[in-house]
Amino acid sequence: MAHNFRNSRLFWLIKNICCLVRCDIYKEIETLKYKQEHFTDDDGRVYMNHLRRKIIGYYMVNPELSGDYSNEISHIKNTSDLIFPYKKIKTIEHVSATMDSDLQMPYVIHNGKRLYFPTHTTIDNATDIYRNYIENECILGGGYREKEPHKYESEHIKVEDGDVLLDIGCAEALFALDHIEKARKVYLIESDPYWIDALNATFKPYSEKVTIVRKYMSDKDTENSVTLKTLLQNNESDSLFIKMDIEGYERMVLDSSIKFLAGKKKVKIACCTYHRAKDFDELSALLASNGFRTEASDGYMIFPFGGELQPPYFRKGVLRAEKKS
Repeated sequence: MAHNFRNSRLFWLIKNICCLVRCDIYKEIETLKYKQEHFTDDDGRVYMNHLRRKIIGYYMVNPELSGDYSNEISHIKNTSDLIFPYKKIKTIEHVSATMDSDLQMPYVIHNGKRLYFPTHTTIDNATDIYRNYIENECILGGGYREKEPHKYESEHIKVEDGDVLLDIGCAEALFALDHIEKARKVYLIESDPYWIDALNATFKPYSEKVTIVRKYMSDKDTENSVTLKTLLQNNESDSLFIKMDIEGYERMVLDSSIKFLAGKKKVKIACCTYHRAKDFDELSALLASNGFRTEASDGYMIFPFGGELQPPYFRKGVLRAEKKS
């Protein structure tokens, strides 16, 4: 049953949505297993439409609160976009994708490099997921939507030549692959075994500078988790870039690591804040009080997977921060 479910339309509907927000697909799937016999593709659309009506209704009743989100509210009234409520400006003309017959894994070509996906993924699925990363998430920028709330970098806070790059919660590690030539060293932190074979295949040509860490990033060092301080204890780099997307555990990691990071000469951070309602404000205050300059990504996201959403519904997607001593 599990194998059949992973090849169903429902699995890929949920997975493509989750890919937009880097959710752990298996956690989402576990909550649905008990009703997979009866849960249809339409149920996902019903849920999203219900959420859309709820948000629109809230601001109709409270129009005085809609000022900061007026453009986003107008957009979701008239389109099916919800997670990223901005007009799509362009699309990728063609995605080159094929199956590696030796590894039995599909891959797409990203800037001349192979980005692999797990074995059960079809070529079409890999193509669709890659398009989602580029055109909907816009994690790499590129102007595919009017605003890019999940874009990790800005003109001032970005990966630079010689940086040590930590891709925490990397999944397929598109972000790390995009910067593989710039970075002096890359750490891929991913605890989900679902991704490991694909990561090994993608980064095999760069194995001398890439370390795959099969643990959770945490505030404790255990058999299954590691702290930032321990991970970097033998690395003397003066310049770090930390990308963190770990499903709401960003606050825990930064709380436990802030003194360590504040002691480094140059640290840049791109931290996702869409998972929890207060993360952007609380993490901004934490970083600013420890000598970091902070900025927000452009625009807002709506995160429909983190429990019951509460007003104002819209959240900042990424907090960027930089410290130079």
